[in-house]
Amino acid sequence: MTKWIFATAVLVLTLAGSALATPVQIDFSTVGTTTDITLPNSITLNGVTFSYDNFGSASPLDTASVDSAGIFGSTFGALLFNFGSPVFGLSFDFSVLNVTPPVANTLQAFFSNGDSVTVDGGFVPSVSDPTLGDAVGRLAYGSFSAFDQATMFFNPVGAPDSPFFFTVSNVAYDPVPEPATIGFVGAGLIGLIAWRRCARQARQ
Repeated sequence: MTKWIFATAVLVLTLAGSALATPVQIDFSTVGTTTDITLPNSITLNGVTFSYDNFGSASPLDTASVDSAGIFGSTFGALLFNFGSPVFGLSFDFSVLNVTPPVANTLQAFFSNGDSVTVDGGFVPSVSDPTLGDAVGRLAYGSFSAFDQATMFFNPVGAPDSPFFFTVSNVAYDPVPEPATIGFVGAGLIGLIAWRRCARQARQ
C-alpha cells in the first residue's frame, strides 16, 4: 500500500513539474507572408500579440514587421509584447544591425510588473569592414512577479548617421501555471505526506 502511494505521488509531481517547466516557443514559421505590425497593426502568435510603436513618425523606415524568421524593425520605436495571460519569464535573441563599437546598453526592456532590464550586446564585426558590424545578444528574464506586457527599446549606441534596425528571433515565454497544475502539485505533496505517515506506522 505504501509503495503504491509513494509511486502515485512521485508520478503526479513529475507530471506537474513538467507542466511547470515547459516554456512556450513562438512559432514564426506559421507566418506566411511578411506582416506589418506597426500600430494599429499587430499579429498574435502562440498567445502573444506583437506590435510596434513608432511614436507617430512619418518616416516609412520607422516600421516593424514579422515573417517566418522573426521580427525586423527600426530602432526608432518600441517593440511591444502583450501576453494573453500572465507570464513570469521571457527570452529571445536579438541584434542591432550596422553599428560601431562600443555596443553597451543595446536592449532596454520594461515589464508591466515594474521591473526593467538592460542587456549589453556583443559586437560581431562585418567581414568587409571590421569597424562596422552587428550588436548581438540575448534577453533571458525571469521573475516571481508575473507580468502581461513588455516593451523593448533597441539602442544603436555607436551607430553611424544612417538608418539602423533590429531583429528578434527564438522567442519563448514561461506561462504562470494554471490552477489545475498547482492542484496537481498539492495532490502530489499530500500523497508524499500520506506515504511518510504510513511508513512510520509500519515501522512501529
